[in-house]
Order: sequence, then C-alpha cells, then structure tokens
Amino acid sequence: MAAPNPTCPSFKKWRGVSNRTNQRLQDDVKPPVFAPKFNIYVPPDLQDLLQTRPRKFTPDELIEAVAAITASDKKQWLPATIAIRKALSKADTPPIQHVVDLGALPRLVFMMSLSDSPELQFEAAWAVCNVASGNSTQCAAVVEAGALPPALQLLSSEAINLREQAAWLLGNIAGDGAALRDKCLEAGMLPVLLAATDKETEVKPLRQFAWLVLNVTRFKPRRRETLLEVLPTLARIASSTKDDETLADSLSALAHVADDCISEVVNGAQAAVERAGQLINDPATPKGVVLPAAKVLSALCAGDEAATQMVIDTGVLANGYRRVLEDSEAPALLREVCFAISNIAAGTQDQAITVLDAGLPPLLVRVLKRCGGSDAVHREATWVLSNLATKGLPSLASAVREAGAAAPLSEYLSSHAAKSQRADVAANVAAAEALLAMAQAGSLRAGDAEDCDACGGDGDNADGGDGDGSGGAAADAAAATAAAAAVNPAVADYASNGVYDTLQRTVDRGLLSGKALMYVKRLLQDFPPPDESRRSEGS
Repeated sequence: MAAPNPTCPSFKKWRGVSNRTNQRLQDDVKPPVFAPKFNIYVPPDLQDLLQTRPRKFTPDELIEAVAAITASDKKQWLPATIAIRKALSKADTPPIQHVVDLGALPRLVFMMSLSDSPELQFEAAWAVCNVASGNSTQCAAVVEAGALPPALQLLSSEAINLREQAAWLLGNIAGDGAALRDKCLEAGMLPVLLAATDKETEVKPLRQFAWLVLNVTRFKPRRRETLLEVLPTLARIASSTKDDETLADSLSALAHVADDCISEVVNGAQAAVERAGQLINDPATPKGVVLPAAKVLSALCAGDEAATQMVIDTGVLANGYRRVLEDSEAPALLREVCFAISNIAAGTQDQAITVLDAGLPPLLVRVLKRCGGSDAVHREATWVLSNLATKGLPSLASAVREAGAAAPLSEYLSSHAAKSQRADVAANVAAAEALLAMAQAGSLRAGDAEDCDACGGDGDNADGGDGDGSGGAAADAAAATAAAAAVNPAVADYASNGVYDTLQRTVDRGLLSGKALMYVKRLLQDFPPPDESRRSEGS
C-alpha cells in the first residue's frame, strides 16, 4: 500500500493509522492502573484490628451459634457461647431442650475446662447452669455430658465469678433430687465444697456455697455421715454470717441436720442455736430468716429433755414465740412455732409449766380461732393445748380451760371428725382427750361442793315464785348450772359455751370412732350437762 501523500487535501482529515499508532505509544508509557502497594509496618498491638472480626450472634441464631462453638475457629467460640447463654437466660420458655437436642452440652462442658480463657469458662458455665435449671431429664443431661469434674475444679478458682457460677451450677444439680445429689457426692463434691466454703471471704460465692450445702442436706434419704460432715461448716456460717440470704440457707440446712442428728447439733452448734433464738426474738429480723430459725428450734424440740431445754433457754417462749402467736398470719411459721411449743408441753412438767408462765394458752386459742384455713396450724395448736391439759397437773388443765380452749377444741373435733388422714385422726383423739382432762381437773379442783338442792332452791326463790312455767324452767336451768359450777366449773363452762351441744351433734353424726369417740362418750357420761344431771337425780 502506498504511503499517504501529506500534500493531498484529504490527508488532514484522515489520520487513522498515525493516530492509532500515537495512541498505542502513549498507552505504553502510562503507569499501570494497579501500582504496587508500599510495605507499611503495623505494630503488634494494632494487628488484631486489621484481622477479620468475629461474627456476633443473636440469641435467636441458636443453630448457627451451636455450629460455631463446635467449629475450629476459636475466635467464634466466645460470641457464640454468649448468644447461647443469652438465649437460655430468657425469662419465658428458654430453649433448654433445643440446646440439648442440638448437642451443645458436651462442647459447653469442654469450654468450662479452658483455664486460659476465663471469660469463655464463665459464659459456658453460665449456659450449662441454665440448662441444669430445667426439668429433671435436662438436669441429668448436664451430668451425663460430664459437667461435674470441671464444675468442681471451678469451685477453687481464683476468679470470684467462676466460683459463684460453679456453685450455682452444682446447686441446680444437687437440688434436683436425691438421685442427682448422690451423683454429686459420688463425684467427690463434698470435701471440695467444704474446703472452698471454709476459706471463702466474698459474699456472693459464699451465698451460693451455702445454698449448695442446703441442697446436699435437703432430700431424704440422707446419709448420717454426710450430715455430720457438713455440721461444723454450717454451725460456723449460721453463727457468724451477716448476709441474710446466706444466713437463711445455712439455718435451713442446719434444721435438716437437726432432724436426724439432734444430739450432735446440741453439742456442736450451740452458738448457731442461740443465734436462731435471738433472730426469732428480734422484731427486726427479716421474715425470710425467721422461718429457717424457727425450723432449727422446732427440730430440736422433738429431741430429748436437754435439746428441749436448750430451746427454752433462748427465751423464745415469752418473746419471739409470743409475738408470732399474736401477730403472724404466715401458716408455715405458725406451724413451726406451734409444733415446737407442743413438744415443750410434752416434755417434763417443769418445761410444760414454762409454756403457761409465758402466757401462751390464750394466744393459742386465738390461733385456733383465726387460722381456720390451715389444717396444719390447727392440728399443731390442738396438740399444744392437749399436751398441756393432759400433763397430769390439774392447774395446767384448768389454765387451758380458763384460756377459752373448750369451745374451739370441740369445734375442731366436730369439723375434723370425718377426716381419715392419720394426722387428723391423732389430732381428733388429742382434742377429745383434752376436753375430758379439763373436766376431770375441774372436779379435782372444786373442793367441798355446796348442796345442789339448796342452790336450786335459792334460784327458784330468786326467780319470784309466781308459778310461770317458762320462768321456772329458766330458773331451774340457771340453778343447775350454778350448782354444777360450784361442783365442777368445767361443766358450767361447757354448758354455757355450747360444748355439750357440739359434742352431742358430733356423736350423733356417727363420724367419730376409736379413742376419740371413747373419750367423748366418757366425758358425756361422767360429766353430763347440768340439766341432764338434774333429771337423773330426780328420777
């Protein structure tokens, strides 16, 4: 091809080849678009900022979070575990079973043992603790996943939050029931727990330790050796701690120990027992502490004379017990107090007299009247009055009657006559025996009886003598009552307060049986109402 002629007029318009050539030459000298980067030095403390950050999981992304804790990327373990823990911490319907079904437990348990990552240990222990707070099957799954060994190791951790969380987790397991409690003991928990508790100085971990010890003692059957092993630690905590929650749990555990080891508590926990009495006597003691303290004392009152005397020596009869009987509306507390007093009344005669000296019979009668909704309180109050009345001291029986016990005891007998539970049947017998004992005491204390006919005559004359039949009948009844009162004040008391009518109706219903029926029939026969006595004398 011939070269273009520059003189040609069209040359100036067509410069395609030379333009293309020039453009290519210019492109060759231009720098590349992606120039090499400079090699900049980054200090080690800033290098992590340049790495890919771990993904943040939400509690709703449970499947992804469980997958992340089982993956090899360690940076994802902590945020994924936190997400699982937050999901399990929901107040309403936490996805406990879902976490179990996803197979997360073995991995979470593994993370509890990673001592180089305390934050991950804590979050994993917290998540496992929340699973253990579920039902018995879910709690057992925690044990099957191997949670006990790492949890026991964490009880001695230098980190406060890890010690607290481990005790919380173990408390959930031991608190599920006797079977899992025994699993914890078989894993060697007790010596580790007691050693950690004895050296603990921080309030929050000690609070969880006390709760864990309580769950160790809570369920029957209980090994006596276990109770004796925890007794020194419990006695020390109960006598010294200033934290109300720790105090309440340690006293509750001490009450469980006293149920089975009364003499050991008497001999080895005197300071704790004295403090229990002080707590009951102090009006400022929180309600949550008063009940556990009352349980300790009521457990001791079920023991021998020495154990009962230890309770009396705390001064609760005239102080704390009296205030509870006067003011409390809490059935559980009233039951414990009445149970303790009933056993004091069942002790020696001197111990029974201390109940009278504290002025408690009228208060017990008021408890019978105002606590109609609680059978347990009614039963225990009935037992106190019966144990006093049947002690063999006419003065005690008369004091019970004078406190107004006859009518509520007869009403209790009437309302519970149809109940067949063993506790109710026994209380019915106690009420009937008390009514008979009070009538017997009245006849023993009456002294020389006035002439009944003379009393009756005085009554007739006082009424007027106008021959009116109704007035004469009323006068006869009044005279008979007065005469009976002179001979036996219990008879007059029973007549004027409707006791005879209540008992007769109860017998007529045919619901009483056994000893209760025997005592009531004997009462009606040996100490009949005044009008029946008068009729029998006339015939």
